[in-house]
Amino acid sequence: MRLYRALVDTGLAAQVNGALLPTEHPFLYTISATATEGTSLSTVESALLEELERVRTHGITEAELSKPNGS
Repeated sequence: MRLYRALVDTGLAAQVNGALLPTEHPFLYTISATATEGTSLSTVESALLEELERVRTHGITEAELSKPNGS
């Protein structure tokens, strides 16, 4: 949800996805984003990396880990 807010809600990306895929390297998490028309890939990449850095330095809140009601 955090990456969605940082990329899609701001209009930088049309979608953002993440997945833990079976690979040679266990626990490799893949993130992808589709830039909106007119948005450079470097802009989307910078915003994504900034948000990941915020998670690394500040962590994830309990609210972010909880499912919203009705899910």
